[in-house]
Amino acid sequence: MNWTLVKGGEKRNIIPAQASAEGDMRYSDYNEIERVTNDVQKIIQHRLVPGTQVNFRMRLGRPPLPRNPVSKQLAATAQKVYQDIGLDY
Repeated sequence: MNWTLVKGGEKRNIIPAQASAEGDMRYSDYNEIERVTNDVQKIIQHRLVPGTQVNFRMRLGRPPLPRNPVSKQLAATAQKVYQDIGLDY
């Protein structure tokens, strides 16, 4: 899970009325979606700031990329393409 977009506040030293964060999760097994969702639901029940509200939703996008011979070959091909065009992966 990587937090990729965070928004909140308009000025220094003023608590914002609203804030949001978006993350991106990669998984190799669909069971991870349920596990992470359950963990997050438990975490957001413990609010550190009284009177605040926390919402969570998971939108499914990309399918899992399981570790297997085909995905390993795909990674090797991508690494070779990067090397061929002079980039580091």
